[in-house]
Amino acid sequence: MKKLIFILALSLMTFTLMFADSVDIENTDESSRTWKQIGFGTHETGEGITDEDTENTPFGTYYHDGQRQYLFTVNDLNTAGIGAGAVSGIAWEVVQAEAYPLYGFNIEMKHTTATAPLTDFEGGFTNCYNGSHLTSVGWNQFTFSNNFTWNGTSNILVKVCFDNTDYTYNSTVYNHIAAGTNAHFVADDATGCTDSYEGTSDYRPNTQFNAAGTITEPTLALIPGIKDFGTIATGGCSSWETFTLRNVGTGTIAVSSVSL
Repeated sequence: MKKLIFILALSLMTFTLMFADSVDIENTDESSRTWKQIGFGTHETGEGITDEDTENTPFGTYYHDGQRQYLFTVNDLNTAGIGAGAVSGIAWEVVQAEAYPLYGFNIEMKHTTATAPLTDFEGGFTNCYNGSHLTSVGWNQFTFSNNFTWNGTSNILVKVCFDNTDYTYNSTVYNHIAAGTNAHFVADDATGCTDSYEGTSDYRPNTQFNAAGTITEPTLALIPGIKDFGTIATGGCSSWETFTLRNVGTGTIAVSSVSL
Protein backbone atom coordinates (compact mmCIF):
# COMPACT_ATOMS: atom_id res chain seq x y z
CA MET A 1 0.00 0.00 0.00
CA LYS A 2 2.83 2.40 0.82
CA LYS A 3 4.52 1.58 -2.47
CA LEU A 4 1.31 2.29 -4.39
CA ILE A 5 0.86 5.68 -2.69
CA PHE A 6 4.46 6.61 -3.51
CA ILE A 7 3.95 5.77 -7.18
CA LEU A 8 0.76 7.80 -7.32
CA ALA A 9 2.47 10.78 -5.68
CA LEU A 10 5.23 10.70 -8.26
CA SER A 11 2.68 10.42 -11.04
CA LEU A 12 0.80 13.45 -9.74
CA MET A 13 4.01 15.49 -9.46
CA THR A 14 5.06 14.54 -12.98
CA PHE A 15 1.65 15.50 -14.34
CA THR A 16 1.53 18.89 -12.66
CA LEU A 17 5.06 19.90 -13.60
CA MET A 18 4.63 18.77 -17.20
CA PHE A 19 1.30 20.55 -17.44
CA ALA A 20 2.75 23.77 -16.00
CA ASP A 21 5.46 23.68 -18.65
CA SER A 22 2.89 23.22 -21.43
CA VAL A 23 0.51 26.05 -20.50
CA ASP A 24 1.11 29.57 -21.85
CA ILE A 25 -1.26 32.27 -20.64
CA GLU A 26 0.66 35.09 -22.31
CA ASN A 27 -1.37 37.06 -24.82
CA THR A 28 0.92 37.16 -27.85
CA ASP A 29 -1.11 39.77 -29.72
CA GLU A 30 1.24 42.75 -29.33
CA SER A 31 -1.27 45.03 -31.08
CA SER A 32 -3.39 44.91 -27.91
CA ARG A 33 -0.52 46.08 -25.69
CA THR A 34 -1.25 49.69 -24.73
CA TRP A 35 -1.14 52.00 -21.71
CA LYS A 36 -4.24 51.23 -19.65
CA GLN A 37 -5.22 53.50 -16.75
CA ILE A 38 -6.46 52.79 -13.22
CA GLY A 39 -7.73 55.88 -11.42
CA PHE A 40 -8.83 59.20 -12.89
CA GLY A 41 -8.78 61.34 -9.75
CA THR A 42 -7.86 65.01 -9.66
CA HIS A 43 -6.74 65.15 -6.02
CA GLU A 44 -3.29 66.76 -6.01
CA THR A 45 -0.76 66.06 -3.30
CA GLY A 46 -0.58 69.80 -2.57
CA GLU A 47 2.57 71.85 -2.26
CA GLY A 48 4.73 68.84 -1.51
CA ILE A 49 5.82 69.77 2.03
CA THR A 50 3.67 67.62 4.32
CA ASP A 51 3.72 63.98 5.40
CA GLU A 52 0.44 63.37 3.58
CA ASP A 53 1.90 64.71 0.36
CA THR A 54 4.91 62.41 0.71
CA GLU A 55 2.76 59.38 1.44
CA ASN A 56 0.63 59.90 -1.66
CA THR A 57 3.36 60.28 -4.28
CA PRO A 58 5.89 57.68 -5.48
CA PHE A 59 8.31 60.60 -5.98
CA GLY A 60 8.46 61.83 -2.37
CA THR A 61 11.90 63.44 -2.18
CA TYR A 62 10.84 65.64 0.74
CA TYR A 63 12.46 62.80 2.72
CA HIS A 64 15.76 61.06 1.97
CA ASP A 65 14.16 57.66 1.60
CA GLY A 66 10.79 56.08 1.02
CA GLN A 67 8.81 52.99 0.13
CA ARG A 68 5.24 52.55 -1.07
CA GLN A 69 3.32 49.39 -1.84
CA TYR A 70 0.20 49.95 -3.93
CA LEU A 71 -2.52 47.29 -4.11
CA PHE A 72 -4.43 46.74 -7.37
CA THR A 73 -7.27 44.23 -7.27
CA VAL A 74 -8.37 41.88 -10.03
CA ASN A 75 -11.43 44.10 -10.45
CA ASP A 76 -9.21 47.19 -10.85
CA LEU A 77 -7.18 45.48 -13.55
CA ASN A 78 -10.13 43.93 -15.39
CA THR A 79 -12.07 47.21 -15.36
CA ALA A 80 -9.08 48.88 -17.00
CA GLY A 81 -9.17 46.23 -19.74
CA ILE A 82 -6.00 44.42 -18.62
CA GLY A 83 -5.83 40.71 -19.32
CA ALA A 84 -3.49 37.95 -18.17
CA GLY A 85 -0.01 38.29 -19.61
CA ALA A 86 3.06 40.48 -19.52
CA VAL A 87 3.09 43.93 -17.93
CA SER A 88 6.01 45.77 -19.53
CA GLY A 89 5.76 49.25 -18.01
CA ILE A 90 4.12 51.58 -15.49
CA ALA A 91 3.50 55.34 -15.36
CA TRP A 92 2.39 58.07 -12.94
CA GLU A 93 1.14 61.57 -13.83
CA VAL A 94 3.24 64.32 -12.24
CA VAL A 95 1.56 67.68 -11.52
CA GLN A 96 4.54 69.48 -10.00
CA ALA A 97 8.07 68.25 -10.75
CA GLU A 98 10.95 68.72 -8.33
CA ALA A 99 14.44 69.14 -9.82
CA TYR A 100 16.06 66.53 -7.59
CA PRO A 101 16.61 62.94 -8.73
CA LEU A 102 15.48 59.78 -7.02
CA TYR A 103 18.48 57.45 -6.66
CA GLY A 104 18.27 53.70 -6.24
CA PHE A 105 14.75 53.97 -7.64
CA ASN A 106 13.15 50.52 -7.81
CA ILE A 107 9.81 49.35 -9.16
CA GLU A 108 8.81 45.81 -8.22
CA MET A 109 5.66 43.70 -8.62
CA LYS A 110 4.13 40.51 -7.22
CA HIS A 111 0.92 38.51 -6.98
CA THR A 112 -0.75 38.75 -3.59
CA THR A 113 -3.72 37.54 -1.58
CA ALA A 114 -3.70 40.84 0.35
CA THR A 115 -6.84 42.96 0.42
CA ALA A 116 -7.45 46.51 1.59
CA PRO A 117 -6.69 47.91 4.01
CA LEU A 118 -3.03 46.90 3.82
CA THR A 119 -1.62 46.25 7.29
CA ASP A 120 2.04 45.48 6.52
CA PHE A 121 4.68 45.43 3.81
CA GLU A 122 5.22 42.21 1.85
CA GLY A 123 8.40 40.67 0.44
CA GLY A 124 9.10 38.33 -2.47
CA PHE A 125 8.75 40.84 -5.31
CA THR A 126 10.00 40.64 -8.90
CA ASN A 127 12.27 43.61 -9.67
CA CYS A 128 11.06 45.23 -12.89
CA TYR A 129 12.99 48.52 -12.96
CA ASN A 130 16.11 49.88 -11.25
CA GLY A 131 17.91 53.19 -11.80
CA SER A 132 17.66 56.89 -11.04
CA HIS A 133 14.87 59.19 -12.15
CA LEU A 134 14.31 62.93 -12.49
CA THR A 135 10.59 63.70 -12.78
CA SER A 136 8.94 65.93 -15.37
CA VAL A 137 5.40 67.29 -15.58
CA GLY A 138 3.05 64.83 -17.28
CA TRP A 139 3.06 61.04 -17.45
CA ASN A 140 6.40 59.64 -16.28
CA GLN A 141 6.64 56.28 -18.03
CA PHE A 142 8.96 53.47 -16.96
CA THR A 143 9.75 50.65 -19.39
CA PHE A 144 10.57 47.48 -17.49
CA SER A 145 13.86 45.67 -18.01
CA ASN A 146 12.13 42.60 -16.57
CA ASN A 147 8.47 42.18 -17.45
CA PHE A 148 5.97 40.99 -14.88
CA THR A 149 3.52 38.29 -16.01
CA TRP A 150 0.10 38.67 -14.43
CA ASN A 151 -1.79 35.40 -14.00
CA GLY A 152 -5.15 37.10 -14.54
CA THR A 153 -6.64 35.92 -11.25
CA SER A 154 -4.60 37.39 -8.37
CA ASN A 155 -4.39 40.87 -6.92
CA ILE A 156 -1.13 42.73 -7.60
CA LEU A 157 1.19 44.70 -5.32
CA VAL A 158 3.45 47.34 -6.84
CA LYS A 159 6.45 48.32 -4.71
CA VAL A 160 8.19 51.67 -5.31
CA CYS A 161 11.24 52.67 -3.26
CA PHE A 162 14.39 54.81 -3.35
CA ASP A 163 17.41 55.74 -1.21
CA ASN A 164 18.66 59.34 -1.35
CA THR A 165 21.26 61.12 0.76
CA ASP A 166 19.54 64.52 0.71
CA TYR A 167 16.06 65.96 0.31
CA THR A 168 14.17 68.87 -1.24
CA TYR A 169 10.42 68.85 -1.94
CA ASN A 170 8.06 66.30 -3.45
CA SER A 171 7.14 65.80 -7.06
CA THR A 172 3.37 65.69 -6.69
CA VAL A 173 0.94 63.50 -8.63
CA TYR A 174 -2.78 63.12 -9.25
CA ASN A 175 -4.51 60.68 -6.89
CA HIS A 176 -7.87 58.95 -6.60
CA ILE A 177 -9.62 57.48 -3.57
CA ALA A 178 -8.97 53.75 -3.09
CA ALA A 179 -9.30 53.15 0.64
CA GLY A 180 -6.37 51.43 2.35
CA THR A 181 -4.53 50.46 -0.85
CA ASN A 182 -1.46 52.66 -0.32
CA ALA A 183 1.00 51.36 2.31
CA HIS A 184 3.95 53.64 2.95
CA PHE A 185 7.15 54.41 4.83
CA VAL A 186 9.08 57.73 4.68
CA ALA A 187 12.09 58.92 6.74
CA ASP A 188 15.47 60.62 6.55
CA ASP A 189 18.70 58.58 6.85
CA ALA A 190 16.92 55.26 6.45
CA THR A 191 16.89 52.51 3.79
CA GLY A 192 13.64 53.05 1.97
CA CYS A 193 13.64 49.76 0.08
CA THR A 194 13.92 47.59 3.20
CA ASP A 195 12.43 49.60 6.06
CA SER A 196 9.29 48.61 7.91
CA TYR A 197 5.67 49.48 7.24
CA GLU A 198 4.51 52.79 8.69
CA GLY A 199 0.84 53.18 7.70
CA THR A 200 -1.70 53.44 4.90
CA SER A 201 -3.43 56.15 2.92
CA ASP A 202 -6.81 56.18 1.21
CA TYR A 203 -5.30 57.94 -1.81
CA ARG A 204 -3.64 55.93 -4.57
CA PRO A 205 -1.84 57.63 -7.49
CA ASN A 206 -3.52 57.45 -10.90
CA THR A 207 -1.55 54.66 -12.57
CA GLN A 208 -1.06 53.41 -16.11
CA PHE A 209 0.14 49.90 -16.96
CA ASN A 210 1.62 48.97 -20.32
CA ALA A 211 -0.15 45.64 -20.57
CA ALA A 212 -1.94 43.22 -22.85
CA GLY A 213 -5.65 43.69 -23.41
CA THR A 214 -8.27 41.26 -22.24
CA ILE A 215 -7.82 37.91 -23.99
CA THR A 216 -10.55 37.45 -26.60
CA GLU A 217 -10.15 33.72 -27.26
CA PRO A 218 -10.48 30.65 -25.03
CA THR A 219 -7.22 30.24 -23.09
CA LEU A 220 -6.65 27.52 -20.51
CA ALA A 221 -4.41 28.53 -17.59
CA LEU A 222 -3.01 26.56 -14.70
CA ILE A 223 -3.30 28.53 -11.42
CA PRO A 224 -0.72 28.70 -9.94
CA GLY A 225 1.63 27.98 -12.82
CA ILE A 226 4.27 26.34 -10.60
CA LYS A 227 4.56 24.82 -7.13
CA ASP A 228 7.52 23.50 -5.17
CA PHE A 229 6.88 20.03 -3.78
CA GLY A 230 9.98 20.24 -1.59
CA THR A 231 12.47 17.47 -0.85
CA ILE A 232 10.93 14.01 -0.63
CA ALA A 233 12.87 11.28 1.18
CA THR A 234 13.12 7.80 -0.32
CA GLY A 235 9.92 5.96 0.45
CA GLY A 236 8.12 9.15 1.39
CA CYS A 237 5.29 11.06 -0.22
CA SER A 238 4.83 14.66 -1.22
CA SER A 239 2.12 16.70 0.41
CA TRP A 240 -1.12 17.19 -1.47
CA GLU A 241 -1.03 20.22 -3.77
CA THR A 242 -4.06 21.89 -5.36
CA PHE A 243 -4.14 23.45 -8.79
CA THR A 244 -6.98 25.15 -10.64
CA LEU A 245 -7.64 24.98 -14.37
CA ARG A 246 -9.26 28.25 -15.46
CA ASN A 247 -10.37 29.76 -18.75
CA VAL A 248 -8.84 33.25 -18.56
CA GLY A 249 -10.13 34.20 -22.01
CA THR A 250 -13.58 34.38 -23.52
CA GLY A 251 -15.65 31.66 -25.16
CA THR A 252 -15.88 28.01 -24.16
CA ILE A 253 -13.14 25.39 -23.88
CA ALA A 254 -14.18 21.78 -24.58
CA VAL A 255 -11.87 19.30 -22.86
CA SER A 256 -11.99 16.05 -24.80
CA SER A 257 -9.49 14.04 -22.73
CA VAL A 258 -7.06 14.19 -19.84
CA SER A 259 -4.08 11.86 -19.59
CA LEU A 260 -1.51 11.30 -16.85
